[in-house]
This record gives sequence, structure tokens and C-alpha cells, in this order.
Amino acid sequence: MKRVRHPRVLHLATHGFFCPDPEERDSGSDPAREDPMLRSGLLFAGSQAALERAGTTPSADDGVLTAYEASLLDLQGTELVVLSACSTGLGQERAGEGVFGLRRAFQEAGARAVLMSMWPIPDRETRQLMTFFYRHWLAGEDKHDALRHAQHDLRALLQQEGRDRPYLWGGFVLVGR
Repeated sequence: MKRVRHPRVLHLATHGFFCPDPEERDSGSDPAREDPMLRSGLLFAGSQAALERAGTTPSADDGVLTAYEASLLDLQGTELVVLSACSTGLGQERAGEGVFGLRRAFQEAGARAVLMSMWPIPDRETRQLMTFFYRHWLAGEDKHDALRHAQHDLRALLQQEGRDRPYLWGGFVLVGR
């Protein structure tokens, strides 16, 4: 992942995380735990082993891509990053500086637009939403219109099944151009 160089589209279907700001701070707390760019990220193969040995020195290929590491990727010219994973749109707001998290990281790395989720998303419906999104976008629609139409298509399908819940079709937002 860290060797990717300015693809047109980067689609990541994996697990995302955002750890809220630790409420208890003491003199022995780890300053890294306070940085929102280190408390949000994506989990890839090998991440479970890295998480089980927490407290040891992480390796460059530990399966965890933090928002900080994502901000260092070479995504200049990347038209779209799709974060098809839970809670990838979450972050921590800092007064006057915006939200720190994965969205900011991928845009700092050069992505023009980021499609991300605002809550835990279900696998089946997310797969259907992405299929509808790419169908619309590759047919020539603007990315924002493609997402809106994909959500409409998924909602119509869910209504036919008697399962129309915004939780299933409304979790994704698109920021950027």
C-alpha cells in the first residue's frame, strides 16, 4: 500500500477505525495516543498480530495504515480514493484547523476526492452501493451525482425487500472535486 504512486482511483475495501480522544490523561500517557492522525486508520493483512503485540515497536509493514502514514502517500493526480470501510469519515475537530483523520490524510497526500463512511457499514449493502456508484460514474456522471444516484438505487432495492433503513444506504459521503 505504501508503495502506491498516483493511481487514478484507489479503492480500499478493508477495516477502518477511529479511536476517540482518550479521556484520561496522566503524566505517563503516550503523546501518540493524543494525536488524531495516529488514532485513525485502516487495517490490512497482518494487523491482528500487530494489535496483539501492542506496546512493542511497530514495523513498517505491520498491517496498520494510520492517517499520518496515509498523509505521506504519493497520490498526486489521484482522482478518487474510496474508503469502503467502517467509520472512515470520522476524525477529531480542532478549532480553526478542521477535522483530523483519514479524509484529511488522503487529501493531503494528493487525492482530489475521498468517498468515505460516517458509521459502521454493512458488507452486503456496501458492496451493492459501490457497484451502483461505479456503474453511474463510469457511465459519465459526476462523482457526486453518481453517489447520489447509487444511494437512490440501493434505497429502491431495499424498499422492494422491505428493508429501507438509512443506516444501510446513507453512510457514505464524498468530499472534494
